[in-house]
Amino acid sequence: MPVPESAEQIERVVREDVASAFHEAFPGRFEIPEPFSAELPIGTGTTTAVPWRWTGRHEGRFQARPATFLDVEINGVTFLREEGGEVLHHRLVDWLNLFRSIGVVAASRAPFSPRAAENADPESAGN
Repeated sequence: MPVPESAEQIERVVREDVASAFHEAFPGRFEIPEPFSAELPIGTGTTTAVPWRWTGRHEGRFQARPATFLDVEINGVTFLREEGGEVLHHRLVDWLNLFRSIGVVAASRAPFSPRAAENADPESAGN
């Protein structure tokens, strides 16, 4: 099966792939943002790239995390590639933004620098 050539077929294949990954935990909707939706297929030969966005609400378990009922926007790119007569999907996801959206990543520490270490308060070390 070759990589689909029409924009409608490409969108359908990627929508089904993304929905299978996220719909259960984050019921919502799939879209290919402008201007990319007008440019499909993006790529040449046996590979095409499809930028996408899934918006929804965290209503089910996701990677052992219970529902938070927070709104999410999941951004990613799926590459469709033909190999051995099959279409392979390779999905890249902005995991950091998703995990921040559901409260898994709530804070970050300041980057370390030797100069900061010299001036650090020993009472606050390790915080």
